[in-house]
Amino acid sequence: MLTGSHSSDGTVSVVKPGNGLRWYQMFFLAMGIPGTVFTLFGYTLGKVGTVPAVALWTVAGIFALVQNLLWLRLAKALGFQNGGLALFAAEAWKGRVPLVAPAASMGYWLAWVVTPAVMAQIAAAFIIERWFPGFDIALGFAGFQLHLANFLAIGIVVIFALANLRGVEALSGFAYLSGISLLVPIGLCLAAPFVVPDWSFSARLMQPLAVLDLETQVQALLAWMLMVCASAYASEMVITFAGEYRSPRDMKTATIAISLFSIVVFSVVPLSMAGMIDSTAFASNPAGAFVHLFVELTSFGYAADAVVIILVANMLVATNGAIADSARGLWSNAKEGFVPKPLGRLNRHGVPGRAILFGLLLEVVLLATETSPVGMVATGTIGYMTATVLSLSAFLIRTPTGTAPSWRLAAASLLVVNLVIFFVGVYAFSLTGYGGPREIVIGFLILLASVVFFACRRTPAIKSRP
Repeated sequence: MLTGSHSSDGTVSVVKPGNGLRWYQMFFLAMGIPGTVFTLFGYTLGKVGTVPAVALWTVAGIFALVQNLLWLRLAKALGFQNGGLALFAAEAWKGRVPLVAPAASMGYWLAWVVTPAVMAQIAAAFIIERWFPGFDIALGFAGFQLHLANFLAIGIVVIFALANLRGVEALSGFAYLSGISLLVPIGLCLAAPFVVPDWSFSARLMQPLAVLDLETQVQALLAWMLMVCASAYASEMVITFAGEYRSPRDMKTATIAISLFSIVVFSVVPLSMAGMIDSTAFASNPAGAFVHLFVELTSFGYAADAVVIILVANMLVATNGAIADSARGLWSNAKEGFVPKPLGRLNRHGVPGRAILFGLLLEVVLLATETSPVGMVATGTIGYMTATVLSLSAFLIRTPTGTAPSWRLAAASLLVVNLVIFFVGVYAFSLTGYGGPREIVIGFLILLASVVFFACRRTPAIKSRP
């Protein structure tokens, strides 16, 4: 719940900490983030091979930990306000290059508003692969073909958007149960080398990236690193709720806990999966490969059903958390004037209801028009990496008082690394095989629209002649 001073139009001008969220509530809400390895790792493995895929996810998790420690310092320096990366970048840049601020804020929102659509689409694919293989329905609409997966995914985002209108606490029990249950598939992956007879990582160790020259291989790896980082970095969502924790200590504990847990999951789970299923299986059918993997691990159908249910539930938790996070990002944008002010209104439950419904509209459009979840991630990645590099630069511009030089060095190093990943990844994104210029252009156009809107608001109106 958001609290603060309300203006006459229903917007909130100041967010005060101490609203009651405990660290474990946010930890479980964010557990869907490390759980994305079960959904997106297969796409990575299928395209780049075993060793590169495992390395990409592990390194991205380490980068995320260091960045989250930087974000904690910025959140404290800014008085524990809601907003996360959108707030950090906007506060640092709006007095220097004002038009940078809306790009950062809207970029952050874009990434999070795309995430529910991605998670819902993959959850629908798992459901169909396990319980409705070969079954489909199709409906033509406005030139698009809607299938069973589209309808399931749209239903998921609608349900969780409506639930979020009552606040993040509304589904906290579901988040706790799903978060704890995620330990089951993680435990199975840990046990895989000992219980699966044909488990052999060494046999798959040298699977080639592709028959490509070295330069193209590097470009392809950086394109996938762009996608992986955008997923791994998302654990910073716990800092976006800075104004809603019971105490700053709760925020710090939640941040460190989810960051360390993510590193463990991003390293252990890929190693285990890579030893059970050939990368070509993931390349042809990522969802089907995962279902087959857990059938092999559990040996009988009902246990496999239970594990798939757990994975789907965690995708739903990620959907729920992303809806909440994106709404707060859009609320922050409205407060700053980057988008129309009415989107900053809070409903009677103290949550940004209009922002939630606006995000839902975009998610439904994406699910009706985009067939690849990785393609949707590409659109959101443009915004997210824009916000990330601008927030890292914000740390250097407005380094919190008392910060050790080593933290400035870490911020500068990560800024350079992320810029390389961003520019090369965007240039070579078509090498992923899941999208191309269309998804990239959509992302940049949304950022441009926010900048144009903000610029128009700042331009004095031309007085009409008497």
